[in-house]
Amino acid sequence: MRYDTPVTFVRETPGEYNAATGNYGAGTQSVTDVWANVSDTGTDALQLVYGQLRQGAKTVRIRGQLSEDVDYILIGELKYSPDAIRTYRQEQVYICSQKQ
Repeated sequence: MRYDTPVTFVRETPGEYNAATGNYGAGTQSVTDVWANVSDTGTDALQLVYGQLRQGAKTVRIRGQLSEDVDYILIGELKYSPDAIRTYRQEQVYICSQKQ
């Protein structure tokens, strides 16, 4: 299995409320770049995860494990939201659907 696609995992933290000004502060982003194996999700997995067929769903496999949750995954220029996560001994698998 080749891990040949650069993928970016993004975690967004919203800014905190400032009572003195009445505004919210700027949020932060935690970005993790890794090499992954990206493929189209099979029809059996789509039925199990979504209960229906979804166009453009991807399966992303990475070596090792990420220690934090992710809000979205960037594959090229497209944003994907992780819908199911499986953690194994030596890899982590994300089943993702494209965000609108």
